[in-house]
Parts: sequence; C-alpha cells; structure tokens
Amino acid sequence: MDNLQAEAIIDKLIRQHNEQRLHAALGYMTPATWHYHDPNDVSIERARRIAAARAHRKTINQHTATITTNTGVTLAEGRISQPLQNEGVGETCNIRCLRVA
Repeated sequence: MDNLQAEAIIDKLIRQHNEQRLHAALGYMTPATWHYHDPNDVSIERARRIAAARAHRKTINQHTATITTNTGVTLAEGRISQPLQNEGVGETCNIRCLRVA
C-alpha cells in the first residue's frame, strides 16, 4: 500500500465519521450538520417531522368498530382488522368505522 492509497482510506473514514455517522453527544446529528447548520433549527425540524408522522399513523391506525344490534344494544367495541360477522344471533349488526382526525 502506498501513501496515496493510505490517504484515500483515511480521507474516506474521516468523511464517513463527519458526514454520515450520527453522534449521541451532538443530539444524533453528524458533526458536519452541527458545524454547518444551526443545531436548534435541525432539532425543531426533526421534531416537527416526527410529530407529523405520528399524527398520520394515528389517523391511519385508529379504525375502531362498534357492533350494535338492531335494537341499539352495544355488543362490542374495539379495533378491527377484517370485517366482522354476526354468527347465529338472529339480529342484524351495524358496523360503524370511526376515523379519528
């Protein structure tokens, strides 16, 4: 290995350390982000994006069902992953899916 190869390897390691590796002591940012950008702005933007993703997941995942008889008696409430059917009760059931915004 000559000097140029060694320098190229070291340069690659330094770039990876400074531009790709997240550091816990820097709030899980790279040293390059910490140096060239305002860390507070980066943290605020990260928190905003996480909150938006959580709100979106909550909207998607909050499908609930209430099963009531035709006389208005509630039989069950909870999350559903597939259509529910009335098995031999003799009364029709209405399934109302509620979406939380």
